[in-house]
Amino acid sequence: MKLLILATTKFAPTYNEKLLSQVDYFNSFNGLKADILVDASLSEIEMYLSQANYDLIYPTTVFNYDDKGTKIISFNSYLYKLLEYYNTKYIGSPIFSHLLLNDKALTNLKSGLGLPNQIITKSAWCNSRKSVIKNLELFTLPAIVKPNTLAASLGIDETSIIRKISDFEKVIDHRFDSFPYLTELLIESYLENATEYTVSITGNGGKYLFNISKLVSKTAKHTLHSYESKRIPPEKRNFTYSIEKDRTILYRLQKHTERLFEQMHLRDLARFDYLQAEDGSLYLIDANSLPSLSNNYLFEYIYNEKLRLEQLLLLITLVAQKRLGSNLNDNILSEYPIEIVRALF
Repeated sequence: MKLLILATTKFAPTYNEKLLSQVDYFNSFNGLKADILVDASLSEIEMYLSQANYDLIYPTTVFNYDDKGTKIISFNSYLYKLLEYYNTKYIGSPIFSHLLLNDKALTNLKSGLGLPNQIITKSAWCNSRKSVIKNLELFTLPAIVKPNTLAASLGIDETSIIRKISDFEKVIDHRFDSFPYLTELLIESYLENATEYTVSITGNGGKYLFNISKLVSKTAKHTLHSYESKRIPPEKRNFTYSIEKDRTILYRLQKHTERLFEQMHLRDLARFDYLQAEDGSLYLIDANSLPSLSNNYLFEYIYNEKLRLEQLLLLITLVAQKRLGSNLNDNILSEYPIEIVRALF
């Protein structure tokens, strides 16, 4: 089985280091071969698709980035059109699911778990600023300003929290100026003293493996998880992950995640982020249709030494192969704990 990985160094260079160890593990098995194509243009990818006989493609990102890798320019719809044109089987969800989850406001609306929110378009802000601000005066504070179509907490930091109506104009101006390609901002209610959870789901067709982690601040004050904070080494971050043991919240998060995964026609892997308010209510704050295979993806299993980080790529590949009807190698499956094999296969 030949796998082609489409990777990038422009956004998460530390992740690529982890990816290399996963590729080495993958290639250690007879009959398995993974190649990596890094920062390739569409023409280069097309050449590989037309000339090489790959059984499966793994795109590790769904976005186009600027040259510095700090700004998302657009959703990479051309890549998925190319994969469909060559009738190529690939890991992950279909293009329409990626497009849905790329729109935070639409995802929250369809989930039925979204916080009160309002969309500010760039055109409305440039042409009718006074009218937009007047409407925002009706929004209950505190609020948070987010890019509606970016990922990895780009455009989110402590200045994103709005506590006075007069702060809106400066923050909105700064976000549109900082991200020239951004066309929409999401204004969303901000929950004080909420508990944040990240839920990873792996699998297809009712056979799922869940990982539910609670984000814990290392400081007395709760801090937002910004793009910058996610790029630094885990030991230096101002937050960490812990394993949630409350069975009631675990059950609720698992059921919501399974419903959303199927409702949004996702495949193989995804991640959902939730906030639990002080009154126990749950709200969806983000959804990722192609999360990176890093330490926090299956945190509980890695923390408890049931999985090793280098095993994740092969595991996701096996999940995709099962969805596509391929026969799985029992010797490879035996590398994984029986509880994981039973959950997924």
